[in-house]
Amino acid sequence: MTLVLFAVISAAALSVAVVVMGQPPAAVVAAYVSAMSLQALSVFGVDKLLAKRSDRTGRVTRISERALLAAAWCGGGLGAWVGMAVFRHKTRKLAFRIMVPIATAVQIGVVAWLAVR
Repeated sequence: MTLVLFAVISAAALSVAVVVMGQPPAAVVAAYVSAMSLQALSVFGVDKLLAKRSDRTGRVTRISERALLAAAWCGGGLGAWVGMAVFRHKTRKLAFRIMVPIATAVQIGVVAWLAVR
């Protein structure tokens, strides 16, 4: 289920990038990163909601940490970082505290490099 949702939203992000294809490369990548950030933000929110529900019932399937980190590295770094702060989710995990800011910096760096190129 999680992979299907991730694939659908990723395809939508690619569609947004294709729509702006006539634009400079920085605009295309920025559109893709923006769409993926919204996706990552929503995935972190859904997982936080599922975490709260699983505490009560113990039977709810959660989104894996691997999928959350994949959402961050596939263009959603900024959304994942905002999701961590807004939902107070995965903030104690060292992997998230290190990898999400690095993913965000890489993505912002790519957009900035394409903008000045």
